[in-house]
Amino acid sequence: MRVIYNIAKAELQVLFYSPIAWIILLLYTFQVGMGFMSNFVDFVYSQETFNEGSNLTYQLFSSGYAGLYNIAMRYLYLYIPLLTMNVMSREYASGSIKMLYSSPVSNRQIVLGKFLSMMLYVGILMGVLVVYILMCACVVERLDIPAVLVGLLGVYLVTCTYAAIGLYMSTLTSYQIIAALGTLAILTFLHYVGGMWQDIAFVRDLTYWLSVTGRANEMIVGLLCSEDFLYFILVTLFFLQLSILFLYRKRHKVSAWSMLRNYGGLFCVVFLLGYLTSRPQFMAFYDATRFKVNTLTPASQEILEKIDDGLTLTTYTNLMTEDFVIAQPTNLNTDKRRFRQYIRFKPEMKMEYVYYYDSSVVDPSVRIFPGEPFEERVTKFADAMGVNLSDYLSPAEIRKQVDLSGEEGRFVRQFKRENGETAFLRIYSDMIRFPMESEISAALKKLVRRSPLVGFVRGHGERNIQGTGLRGYDLFTTRLDQRLALVNQGFDVIETSLDSITLQKVDILVIAEPREDFSEKEMCVLEQYINRGGNLVLLTNPTREKVMEPILALLGVRQVPGTLARLSTEIAPHIMLAKTTPEACQLSHILVGTSGMYYVAMEGVAALDMVTDKGFDVIPMLSCDSTWNELKTFNFKDSIPEYQPLVGERLDNYDVMLALQRSVGEKEQRIIVSGDSDFLSNGGIGATYNLKVAPVNYEFLMGMFNWLSFEDLPLDVRRPTPVDNTFFISSGAAEVLKIVLVWGLSIVLLAVACILGIRRRGR
Repeated sequence: MRVIYNIAKAELQVLFYSPIAWIILLLYTFQVGMGFMSNFVDFVYSQETFNEGSNLTYQLFSSGYAGLYNIAMRYLYLYIPLLTMNVMSREYASGSIKMLYSSPVSNRQIVLGKFLSMMLYVGILMGVLVVYILMCACVVERLDIPAVLVGLLGVYLVTCTYAAIGLYMSTLTSYQIIAALGTLAILTFLHYVGGMWQDIAFVRDLTYWLSVTGRANEMIVGLLCSEDFLYFILVTLFFLQLSILFLYRKRHKVSAWSMLRNYGGLFCVVFLLGYLTSRPQFMAFYDATRFKVNTLTPASQEILEKIDDGLTLTTYTNLMTEDFVIAQPTNLNTDKRRFRQYIRFKPEMKMEYVYYYDSSVVDPSVRIFPGEPFEERVTKFADAMGVNLSDYLSPAEIRKQVDLSGEEGRFVRQFKRENGETAFLRIYSDMIRFPMESEISAALKKLVRRSPLVGFVRGHGERNIQGTGLRGYDLFTTRLDQRLALVNQGFDVIETSLDSITLQKVDILVIAEPREDFSEKEMCVLEQYINRGGNLVLLTNPTREKVMEPILALLGVRQVPGTLARLSTEIAPHIMLAKTTPEACQLSHILVGTSGMYYVAMEGVAALDMVTDKGFDVIPMLSCDSTWNELKTFNFKDSIPEYQPLVGERLDNYDVMLALQRSVGEKEQRIIVSGDSDFLSNGGIGATYNLKVAPVNYEFLMGMFNWLSFEDLPLDVRRPTPVDNTFFISSGAAEVLKIVLVWGLSIVLLAVACILGIRRRGR
């Protein structure tokens, strides 16, 4: 060990007597400092001016754009080849390698000594980052130090791996430029090898493991995984051993067979260990963040714990969709990584892929090859996409294997337990596309208990949960590609009637603006449902007062005559911007996010009153202030209403949605009555009315069903609010810090370099 230390010490002395080490250190210090401190000043200014600032640990260190670690990584990729290009090349060029060969120093000691010097130099580069860490620890409220240190470890490991590669290339040639270019070539190869030969099953996992791209990303955000940590160790040792073997061949006469055996054995051992360490069963994780933001929430972990048997996630990829590329063989490892957090807690979970072709509601070939028969379109589309159609099951074959008739031919996944329970998981037509924890865990929850059943009454002109028009309800109920649709948040949704046996199984009954009177028998069934404690949603409109009156009377609620109106220069008088009440925020955590500056937009709404005590606790959920119940105007598009108190119109603050709850036996009954049935329609959810702040109808809707399902769904995947949200300095002080740390630190390093250079000349 002493020999290795002496070699490292001598190498560092030579390194710091050369200009290249100081130039790299100066450029690195200045560029990283300038990039980070410019963003730092902007963050401080935003807090001071706009009161913006949250999760500063992540913003300052881990974010892709402004994070210190990502800024540092941009430059290390270029500087390390310049640093390592002369580590061994210099020995060859000067002839001093012969002295090393003749001395009692082993090849291993030479390589490890040289590499130790690189590790120490890289440590100095990391010291620059430590300066900014200490600065932030002093000026940021409750900086998440453990997460920051794990990120620093990730950057250090990446840099040491780069150094090991550079050292190896330097052993191969006496030409420093060739060594530098060779290092860049290998680094480039390691960055792109993850996408090579991914269509070959035998090679796919090996090349994907070998890729260095994104290896430090999880560490940078505070998650230490044994796979990534051991990857850097294995790759570093691999290139160091290659250097040792090369020096051994130069110092000794070695047969070709012996060298082939040594190199082959090294490759086999490294790739075998790499493969084993990448298996979920052998992985270990440490989430260093304060609130474990890189780990599944306790709600999701609890669901996985209840799945105590085997679990398989099968992906069904229909060629005749635009999404078929998501799970193509070349993208399998990327796709599997989307479920990494779940595999962490369920390492035995299997992921399988089934490829088929069948008709689809999102078939792009219809547009590309219009008017042609399906089979011809399939053949031409497969040729255009460069896929082998023989690898795909035919419609008849896939239908024998699984029933996907309800999925409209879309890209879909299916969870399946060994006990036979299944649940579908979809992708969505939004910017994110892929399911997040809420949707994945909601699907898994279907495997461990019966889903809440939401029944929509039909037969009297009620809103249609399959309707795709503006009045339809499919957007929030059954639309498969809609993330916040009830079917994608863990609910089951059906249509029912008030004389149906299915009503016995319904957990939440919805009556949405019927246009015809209920029969006496149906009213009796509904009354029985209410009396036994069934949860209920009643949605009315100003024009449905007569039909809804006997139904509302069962609850003691009265629909105030007329349509609420308010004169406004921004929106039509019958459009209400209803506010979530403080009492409603106590019902569900989701409703809290709809309060404050936000509102629920309602077009044509009736006010509600409680007129009879039916034993319910009444909680106003939405209210409209300074409005009146317009009785004379019906066409609000062509007429301007006038407030006329003499005809019974009353200016007041009105409740437009009520929550009713009471105990029925051992059960708590929850009911919601709304004076508007359009706010959750397809047209109402998507309407913005050209206002500066978009309505939160969707979010409020989710809060309603969260309360009605006894806070079961949508799944609560909230995380604690970040506490590192405040800077302790002003923007002016931040500017001073920028000058001191960027220019001051660079000048100090330049002065030290000049002093050492002068002293060396003096000697």
